[in-house]
Amino acid sequence: MYGCDINPLAVLLSKVKFTKISPDKLLETRKAFRNSLYDFIKKEQNIEVLSHPQITNIDFWFSKKVIKNLTVMKYFIDKIKNENIRNFFLVPFSETVRECSYTRNNEFKLFRMKSEELLNFNPDVIGVYFKKFDNAFSYYKNFYLPKLEDITKVEIKYDKFNSADKHFDVVLTSPPYGDSHTTVAYGQFSALSNEWLGIDYARKIDSMLMGGQKLKENIKAGVVADFVSKIDSVE
Repeated sequence: MYGCDINPLAVLLSKVKFTKISPDKLLETRKAFRNSLYDFIKKEQNIEVLSHPQITNIDFWFSKKVIKNLTVMKYFIDKIKNENIRNFFLVPFSETVRECSYTRNNEFKLFRMKSEELLNFNPDVIGVYFKKFDNAFSYYKNFYLPKLEDITKVEIKYDKFNSADKHFDVVLTSPPYGDSHTTVAYGQFSALSNEWLGIDYARKIDSMLMGGQKLKENIKAGVVADFVSKIDSVE
């Protein structure tokens, strides 16, 4: 299976779902990760020496306490040597970023909580992370892992799609997102997670999407050109 997506978070999720990882290794790493994490945060001065990723308006979207805890977790996740296991740990991390931020729930676009809601918002970042991890582990072990074989080959990227040297029996694509600049805002939903993952173009994803910006002229080449021309002629 080959995949290509502009959004790095989508690529990360797909890679983890279709990569065979030993559950025992995941639990072993979880234990070591948890012990290292708690030993480290016992001393406040340890946290102060770490630098967090470049997050747009970070103090607007996160409390200082949340920033510190996310920074420490990302630091220890990055230290995991096995890439596949490290990717797995990043999945609950991305969910924790969103849940512990000031963003409103059930929104695709970035909207901040109301002032009165912020007063009572004090998430247990580490507790949230391990709850997310355990849920992800359960889904992976019980649903995805039994379907993966040793010969399963998955190649998923977030660069430009280039199939000149490959032929495919079936191609599955998502539809255009319409005017994602004003409606779906797919990139906004994942923007904070992508920035914490170190993606420097996280805020540009919506404009890079199909439908993210208006074209100055219609497509004139390729299979869809005639269809686009006919649609355009309908008033």
